[in-house]
Amino acid sequence: MQRPSGRQVRFQEKRPRQAPSSSVRRLQCAPALANPRGPYTRSTNLHLAMLLLTFLLLVCAVGADPSPSSSDPHMGPVPAEPDFWGQTYDIDGREVTLGQIASVLNQSRPNYFWGGEVVCSTSTDYCCPAYCCNVLNTVHELQKPMDMSFRERQTASLNGTFQVISWQDGGGKRGGGFFFGRLFKDFEHPIYGGWTLEVHFNKPVFELQSFNARIVGSGDGAKTYFLQPMYWNRDIPKGNRRILVHGLTTPVVEDRIPLTATGALWYSPSEPSAPPPGPGPYKIESRPVPPPAPSPGERYNLAEVLQLSSLFYEAQRSGQLPESQRIKWRGDSCLKDGQDVGKDLTGGYFDAGDHIQFTLTMAYSMTVLIWGLIRYEDAYTAAGELQHMRQTVKWGLDSLVKSHTDENEFYVQISDEVDHCRWGPPETINYLRRSYKVTCANPGSQPVMNAASALAAGSIAFKTCDPSYSAMLLRHAEGLFAFAERCPGDWIKDGRIPAANFYDDGGRYLDEHAFAAAWLHKATGQQHYLDKALSYYYRCCYVKGGQSDYISVLDWADMTMGVNLLLYEALRWGDFKDAIIHRHKAFIEKVYRTPKGLSYYNDWGANRYAANAAFTSLVAAELGFEVDGFRTYAASQIHYMLGDCCGGEKSFLIGFGPSWPPSYHHRAASCKGDDCRCTIQALPHVLWGALLGGPERDDTIVQDGCPDFMHMEVALDFNAGFTSAVAAMKHLSLQGIHL
Repeated sequence: MQRPSGRQVRFQEKRPRQAPSSSVRRLQCAPALANPRGPYTRSTNLHLAMLLLTFLLLVCAVGADPSPSSSDPHMGPVPAEPDFWGQTYDIDGREVTLGQIASVLNQSRPNYFWGGEVVCSTSTDYCCPAYCCNVLNTVHELQKPMDMSFRERQTASLNGTFQVISWQDGGGKRGGGFFFGRLFKDFEHPIYGGWTLEVHFNKPVFELQSFNARIVGSGDGAKTYFLQPMYWNRDIPKGNRRILVHGLTTPVVEDRIPLTATGALWYSPSEPSAPPPGPGPYKIESRPVPPPAPSPGERYNLAEVLQLSSLFYEAQRSGQLPESQRIKWRGDSCLKDGQDVGKDLTGGYFDAGDHIQFTLTMAYSMTVLIWGLIRYEDAYTAAGELQHMRQTVKWGLDSLVKSHTDENEFYVQISDEVDHCRWGPPETINYLRRSYKVTCANPGSQPVMNAASALAAGSIAFKTCDPSYSAMLLRHAEGLFAFAERCPGDWIKDGRIPAANFYDDGGRYLDEHAFAAAWLHKATGQQHYLDKALSYYYRCCYVKGGQSDYISVLDWADMTMGVNLLLYEALRWGDFKDAIIHRHKAFIEKVYRTPKGLSYYNDWGANRYAANAAFTSLVAAELGFEVDGFRTYAASQIHYMLGDCCGGEKSFLIGFGPSWPPSYHHRAASCKGDDCRCTIQALPHVLWGALLGGPERDDTIVQDGCPDFMHMEVALDFNAGFTSAVAAMKHLSLQGIHL
């Protein structure tokens, strides 16, 4: 897949981790006895068994006991008794200490054992905290023999059915490349009563995980894995079924060996299993507000779509909720944010289906929403959503202002993989979440400049209705811009923010500088911001010649199209005109289209990219470029998401149309009280207005629901471009132009 500007982008999402059980595990902290075992071992911890062989080699080579250190908060606490970490266990015929195992755990997943919901039951002081018990629990599981009786069942070959969907060389731990893949097979007959999937990779794979299967064992030097069903998918219906997996392996650029896999599915023909225990079916929640009336001539009710999108952002709010909150199943959450650094960092938005808060994507999303609000205010007024959209963007802008705590200090992330590993509602988070900042000592241009863009755009949006608020936003925008210019750098490599598994854009950040300068020029009219925007543009984003072959789309990792549009609006220069026209045409004509017409730029969140292209195409058409063609294309993408995908019978916008997928990847919506289930069953709460990631390449809407984070997750940036594109279409509708 071609990436803009040769930039290696890890797409949204992110690299989801297997969520731990929401129930509290109580362990007796006592030594486990060595156990003779066969060639394969069981591991309910999803990655440790596969790391073990490599770990043992590390122990032999180093010969040290790398116990956790209290000087590094990522490494967990040091117990009072030094002998605790010296306890030895027989693992695969070798004596291994708890300290050595703890070291591997920390290297493979920093923060995982720090702040979880595990309670120790012990008579000794040194075994509590939770960190120690997690290590012990891992040892206990490693010493259990694996039951191989499943090989007496019938088998179906899976050879040739493994496909790598996306790849990121050099990501993650161990110098490996992160991959996302799927195993799939067409079944002529249903399978009942459970199954075991035996997978053989052609080279070692580490940290293998899946959301719709449990990794229950591994062997053969981390090349063989055994997977079994979740409680909800023991039966496999007739037809094509998929198991989604992701992990780390040697990058192809290093060993020139593409990752492949063979295997077998072991099963026993039987009667259908009893229905799994679960929280549903739930009574469908009533809509929190009645939809606005449709307008004559519109293919879909665009005013209703704008209303629903505002509701989605309300459901993503963190902090103390206002009385005007319309999504009543959400409550106050994360009211301690910032206390770890003596600041008030409450508020803002949760990023996606999890509860980490990233300034990078929140600020980008606010910028795109405000862009649409500025250009198409009449659309929000006609839909009765103007005040709600102002509240939506103000909620994000207020959080950005709070995060700007000093001239050269800006908080860019709240929490980390601790929250990502946790499956539960945000209202029950009762621990201090870690706050991460960038400074001149550890700079981070991308989130700082994205925040400057959002605040500059916000100052325009509120200039008439709230001048003092507008002026305050502009002061912070200029301050953040100056900070990032004084102290530029990549927020992951230079800033050392633990976001590489989520939003690593390859370290390129001058496009964010250009975008922020262009917005500050638009907000202030000052020539020096325009000069800076031009300087950055010709360093980062200009491609002399060859524009017709350059595929580019606005998204959280690439501001190039946004810079072109803003600078053309300011200067009317041919360089920007050529880039706008040719890059849009390249995207429209050269990106793969599904049979029903969706631009399929990437498997991960395909709707997001198509919606963003639709928005910028409509802005380009408004500037006079390819008016009919760009408008027709934009409408086709938005209409696809609203129902053209499915004959008008189903949409990718939750709550819109006759029906929508009932299960999607979202922690808060999946929980009813303390009962949280990420299954194919309908979720207890309706996440009104959320745009789902998208279909498969053949237009299929996946049936796996919540476990399929690739197609069924939601995110702040998914809705941003989509909402502004719909506002542009509503703006045209008010002028009698129905697309």
